[in-house]
Amino acid sequence: MKALIGTTRGTQTRRIVSTLAAALATAGLAANPTIGEFANDSVRNAKAASFAAKAAAKRAESHSIAKRSGWRAEGVHDNGNRYELLEMSADGVPVYNESLSTDVAVSSGSMELHSAGMLFGEGVNVGIWDQGAARVSHQEFTGVANREATGMNSHTTAVASIVAADGVNPELHGGAPAANVQVFNWGNDTGELTLNGAASPADTAKIQIANHSYGTTHGWAYGSYGGTTGWYWFGAAHSPLSDGGNREDANFGAYGYRAWQFDSLIYGAPYVLSVRAAGNDRDDVYGGPRDGSGTYYYTSNYAWASATWNANTAPFDEGSDQGGYDTIISDATAKNILTVGAVTSAAAGGVRTPSIATPAAYSAWGPADDGRVKPDLVAVGDNVRVAGSSNDQHYYGSSGTSFSAPAVSAAAAQVVDEARILFSGRMLPASTIKALLLHGATDIGNPGPDYIHGWGLLDAVGAIEPLLHQAAEPDSHALVESVLDAGSMSDTFSANWDGAEDLVVTICWTDAPGVPAFAPGLDDRTPTLVNDLDVRVRTADGTVHMPFTLDPANPAANAVPGDNVIDNVEQIVIPAGSAASGPIEVTVSAKSAPVYGTQAYSLVMSGQSVAVAETVIESVTPNEAATGSDVTVTVSGSNLPLGASLCLMRESHGTIYGETSVATATVNEGRFLLNDTAPGTWTIVLDLESGANVLLGEFEVLPAAPVAIFADGFETDMEDWTSVGVGTSPSPRAPGEGRYVARMGGGSAMETFVSTSGYKSLMLQYAVTAKRLRENEYLGVDYTIDGGETWIEFDRIDEDRPWTFRTVPVPASANGAAGFGIRFRCESGSGGTRVEIDEVTLLGIAQTAGTANSK
Repeated sequence: MKALIGTTRGTQTRRIVSTLAAALATAGLAANPTIGEFANDSVRNAKAASFAAKAAAKRAESHSIAKRSGWRAEGVHDNGNRYELLEMSADGVPVYNESLSTDVAVSSGSMELHSAGMLFGEGVNVGIWDQGAARVSHQEFTGVANREATGMNSHTTAVASIVAADGVNPELHGGAPAANVQVFNWGNDTGELTLNGAASPADTAKIQIANHSYGTTHGWAYGSYGGTTGWYWFGAAHSPLSDGGNREDANFGAYGYRAWQFDSLIYGAPYVLSVRAAGNDRDDVYGGPRDGSGTYYYTSNYAWASATWNANTAPFDEGSDQGGYDTIISDATAKNILTVGAVTSAAAGGVRTPSIATPAAYSAWGPADDGRVKPDLVAVGDNVRVAGSSNDQHYYGSSGTSFSAPAVSAAAAQVVDEARILFSGRMLPASTIKALLLHGATDIGNPGPDYIHGWGLLDAVGAIEPLLHQAAEPDSHALVESVLDAGSMSDTFSANWDGAEDLVVTICWTDAPGVPAFAPGLDDRTPTLVNDLDVRVRTADGTVHMPFTLDPANPAANAVPGDNVIDNVEQIVIPAGSAASGPIEVTVSAKSAPVYGTQAYSLVMSGQSVAVAETVIESVTPNEAATGSDVTVTVSGSNLPLGASLCLMRESHGTIYGETSVATATVNEGRFLLNDTAPGTWTIVLDLESGANVLLGEFEVLPAAPVAIFADGFETDMEDWTSVGVGTSPSPRAPGEGRYVARMGGGSAMETFVSTSGYKSLMLQYAVTAKRLRENEYLGVDYTIDGGETWIEFDRIDEDRPWTFRTVPVPASANGAAGFGIRFRCESGSGGTRVEIDEVTLLGIAQTAGTANSK
């Protein structure tokens, strides 16, 4: 349903924008970003220069401090991985970048596509930011080039080989060997990606997939950072080993400056997907510091101080939180990136076998502090074969989320490749690539998403299936890209579901950057989501299905349906046979007008068919009602359109909308309050949200039937009347109807009072006979609306007559009067006048109340 944003909600939106802008300004960050703003070269260049200048300044400052303080600004760990000091954190702690070091291709599904002779990532531009340059002369490479990268590096070469190895060594097959891989040093990643990332569909020469297999050091780390090898604590500055009262590094899971940078970058360049390793901190519970061992903590005077680690006072090991939850590095908590964890091999005998994959001991688990699902996916990263840099035939085995991330980057390149083939060069935005990868993942671990595996195990085949479906059936809504704004706050899509396979709906959107925490509090649950979109699925039985939600306070619990107000990814899974098959409706809506004006989103759906069975109408009951009535119309049939509302239409009279109470594939009920509805023939239809209508037939609005408000046949007494004069008691005379009548003589009268509140179109019916009326003698019939203070005559009998039944309209001023009364008055100058009254009835049409007449 389309809806206009109201004044209150519009005010709320302006308040959100104002508050967010103020918070960003306070933090020294750009406010009011524009989606896709980096498509403008001047904006792109200015932002890239700003990122580069800040990175260079921070690196120079931190290296100067390191030199003065006598500790290492960069180096190589015993395992060959490099580390480098890039900046000092907001609370003065040094920030280091660290490496997060054909089973991979088989486990990811990429080899299945290769075996079918398809999808090698041909021509897709993939950027790799890493420790240094790749050995581009390696026998595995034909499309790998160093751009802004120097210093031959084995880790970089290994990452590039998982993306693009040609498979010369049969133990190593890159997922996208035909991709154009460009290698950059990690020191200015945000500036270089801003300059080189795709910001619009026209940026075909720009990078669309960016891989980052590194991250800043968190918590405990083993190395020689201060000049002496040992365990170093990278939480907030502390003395002795305590972290501002916390015994864990608050940066784990936090939405920090680096996360904000990448959200801002992708918001400005929404056609580049950043893929990032989740981190390798979780197994520090096994290799971390122990009682009595030498440890080092950072003090506020630019020095590393030694201390004896004590289990009772020192910060916890990383894996201490329920086995390792809350160990995602803050770099990987950005909303708009795709964060990847590592699992063991999912291949057995050269066949993809997801059931054997288990979480790698080191791979970081979520959640993000605000409860978002992180990691987003898992891929094989444990004990993988990779290319090395020692020579052109160098290979070695290694493990780490460093190697699961490029497996996802390769599959993303395959997705981009397939879209270009199927849709004439179509460029997919990052939100669509991400939605396809998460939608197509194989669910492992807890049902639905979880904080260990994210949305599941990477499956390149599953990721491209919705593209094939959309190409084969363009009306299937297998892939939808749309935009919501204040004037169009929701979209609805119809399809059919036969119930034979799971119905799965996933939405993803590139959200505006939130407000980063420069010095985060521990596990701050404040949502970073800016624009909250919702997806709902209504099945043929009228049930509305909700997306998955997780509880960060109970991270091991299963996902449950609910209102997800945290993630910028939402998914609904309706298992085969668990709900009524038939027509379905999928609705995507925004809770409020999008901040900064618009919000684009991507929707992926599987399990549905485009063909919706023909609607059959069996009955419409009733097909008539009187004006002023309150009537519920029931439509019965099969394959009734979901979400349709019953309405009455009549040319020159407008439309009356029903109030829907039931709307399934077999029954639709609508209540109509026919206030002052013009009698005549109307058309009744099922009004679809698409604007089309299903004609149901004619509906007759009848003139309103009057009802008796008051009636008296004088069969026993006259207790409802007040008599004036004589001769008005019931008397056994020859009546018009019944045994008794009210008899009146000259100068007498009789009156009664009855409320007409809730009634209109009043009519008075009575039987009367008159005898011996002379000139100026008559029976007067009066009414009052003020309780008898004022009487007004509205009928008169001024000549003799036999029994006569009269029907007389009461003036409209009497409608709804609480002080209404009727009086019969015999005006006579002689004693022989005789008037008799019988069967007095006051009729009226009931007035209904309500607002169902308008939409």
